[in-house]
Amino acid sequence: MFTKSLLGIGAAVLLAQPAISAEVTSDGANALLDTFQRYVGKPAAGETGTVAVKVDGETYLVSFDLQKAAKPLETLGVKLDPAVISFHLTPQDDGTWRVGDATFPEQLQYELPGQKTTYSAGGFKFEGIYDPKIATFTEATVKLARYATESVMANGSVSAEMADISNDNKATTVADGVATLHVKEMFGAFSEAFNLSAPPSASGASPITKQLSFTLKGRSGTGDIGLDAMHGQALLDLWAFFVAHPSQQQIVDATSELKGLLSAAIPVFDKAEVGATLEDVSIDTAVGSFVLKGLGFSFSGTGVTPQAHFGMNWQANGLVIPEQLVRPWQKPFVPTEIVMGASVTGFDVAAGVREAIADFDPAKTPPISPEADAKIGAAFKQGGPIKVTVEPGRLVSELVEIDWSGDVTVTEPKPTVKLTVTAKGLDRALDALQAAAATDQFAAQAIVGLANAKRMGKAGADGATSWLIEVDPDGKTTINGTPVGAR
Repeated sequence: MFTKSLLGIGAAVLLAQPAISAEVTSDGANALLDTFQRYVGKPAAGETGTVAVKVDGETYLVSFDLQKAAKPLETLGVKLDPAVISFHLTPQDDGTWRVGDATFPEQLQYELPGQKTTYSAGGFKFEGIYDPKIATFTEATVKLARYATESVMANGSVSAEMADISNDNKATTVADGVATLHVKEMFGAFSEAFNLSAPPSASGASPITKQLSFTLKGRSGTGDIGLDAMHGQALLDLWAFFVAHPSQQQIVDATSELKGLLSAAIPVFDKAEVGATLEDVSIDTAVGSFVLKGLGFSFSGTGVTPQAHFGMNWQANGLVIPEQLVRPWQKPFVPTEIVMGASVTGFDVAAGVREAIADFDPAKTPPISPEADAKIGAAFKQGGPIKVTVEPGRLVSELVEIDWSGDVTVTEPKPTVKLTVTAKGLDRALDALQAAAATDQFAAQAIVGLANAKRMGKAGADGATSWLIEVDPDGKTTINGTPVGAR
């Protein structure tokens, strides 16, 4: 498979065994080829493989034929133009490998059923040091001056461009086959354009708009990825297993080995942290441009661990929307800053996954029996109670500031809720609505809702209004201690 081979080559680049001599020889080239083929497969008798290794002075030259790798997908309608990736591997005296002089096709074209995609890039550079003992790069740098893609489908096209891309990777040793990784990415101007015709509705009625066209643009962006205690070697051993057992029957015959490899990969990693920022973002549409000064996203999560934690956060500031979408009196209410996030705890992912592995049988359909579902679910809940935390959030407009935080705990018979909301500027907001109500009925209607909300709140010394919203396991709801009816 194309994807398997492409990913496999990346793994194989990194897994040249330290037992191979630091002296560059033809025997060393053959040993490297054997290592690569463990992850991308060996060619049939009389055929050339997707990978080639040869001595090139004081280094090994490795090349990977993408078109050959994609050949198994031709029966699915996938076609790839001729393309080769190459790089030099130089053994170091300490058992690591220097990877460099990498080349990647400046233009690549492939076809999927109903879609044709063209990729182009320029200024590609890659340099790195790979340590087989931890199954990853201790350091690596990727640079790309420009990147562009265009996909053409029956209902339109999608194109994207990005410039000045740089990627720095670092890793530190935790144990054999285990490392903590950090990836830092930066890029310059980017854009993505969508020109698609709207699909017909299920009822057969004409869509509201027949053409969906908009362009996303930005000045720059960053990305961060951190993985604590990544078990890279165990994952690559799993990869090699599937390459060595390509058929369903072969997997069935080696079920015990597969279960052992799956168990050995736990916890996969201890913790992951991912973050991204975009600067000066705009979305150009038929009704005008939506603008954001900054946009940020972060995710954190544990691996297959007993005390699981998963969280997401979003931040946006400097929001401007097309004037024709809001009435004049509504403009001061449009948010200019938004911060929001949530996290969930109370899962024992390790226990649940181990129960699933124990029941796993690839000879059956489904491979995990329905009878095991309850046992697996109970194992996941061992870390309970499940709790969703509403992280401190904020919404700011010209007139009001609203902050919130709280949590929802899964209890019986119903979840327990505790949420605190604080607002500043309600008097200013009511004054603005009152001024607009004389000529706009929507403003008059908004006054009623906002006034009622303020009345239920608790006034603070700083002029803020707050609401403590609580729901007990029986469904009784209170706001600032006053019952408001059961759910």
